[in-house]
Amino acid sequence: MAVPNAADKWWHEAIAARCTARPVKMEKLKMAEILGNNPGFKLLREYWNDGPALQI
Repeated sequence: MAVPNAADKWWHEAIAARCTARPVKMEKLKMAEILGNNPGFKLLREYWNDGPALQI
């Protein structure tokens, strides 16, 4: 889920959507690690931008 601005990241719906997406994102990262693949900067940047807790 792409959140348009920083203030919107704290809306209940945005928080719920991130919580739902987090296990899927973690699974992608775990599979990349197992396979020895680099997930790529674009994917990591997307996760960083979508996770306020990662930015603190």
